[in-house]
Amino acid sequence: MILKISVISTTIFTLTVNLLSVLLPINNLTPQQITDLFFVFFRPANYVFGIWFIIYILLIGYSIKQFDLDYPHSNKIRFLVIVINLLNSFWVIAWHYLRFDLGILLMFLILISLIITYKTMVRISFRNKLSSLLLKNFFSIYLGWICVATIANVSIYLVTINWNRLSLNSLYWAIIMIVISTVIGILFLSKYRDFYFTLVILWSLIGIAYQFQNFQNLFVPTVVCILLLSFYTLHKVFVYSVVSK
Repeated sequence: MILKISVISTTIFTLTVNLLSVLLPINNLTPQQITDLFFVFFRPANYVFGIWFIIYILLIGYSIKQFDLDYPHSNKIRFLVIVINLLNSFWVIAWHYLRFDLGILLMFLILISLIITYKTMVRISFRNKLSSLLLKNFFSIYLGWICVATIANVSIYLVTINWNRLSLNSLYWAIIMIVISTVIGILFLSKYRDFYFTLVILWSLIGIAYQFQNFQNLFVPTVVCILLLSFYTLHKVFVYSVVSK
């Protein structure tokens, strides 16, 4: 029961911190203002960040539904959600106080915690679609977005420390990151049959293409990656539908 209550408590805390980061805002800086401090090519259009709304709705749903969930590893997942919630809150605070070094550390810890949660969750056989939505699909979406957010955060951090990106200019660095994101989406879809994870990657890449639609040197390779990942996803949809018959 302590874990269940802690999930609810940390979820409320996380939502409050994220809400205050916009309404106050924390350190008199909005998330948009912080992002605008640095120019990086691996940056989706602002509308893409609306995915946080979906993530937090699913987090609220999980926090309520978890009182009735009794699957193997349920308590382990609850503990990890508590850790992720706290790390998320501390990351927001670090980000708003421009502590990008601490923010990167916290972001990697969130990513690692989500990977552990995901690998735990995929071993569970769900009894109904609601449980699957609030566990498997929720963590798929969350992990997919944090993968993208980690790459974006690393890109910004490297700008703050004036790293030369192995002598690559910022455009080529962004293209490499976009290709890596595409490969990650393909690998997850191939290994876990996880369409939700891959759709988040696609959503982010489309946002980058939209953001830099007038910058052909980035727009074209991004669209190529979008098409590649889209065709691969459609191929897998067809293959899995045939196999399931």
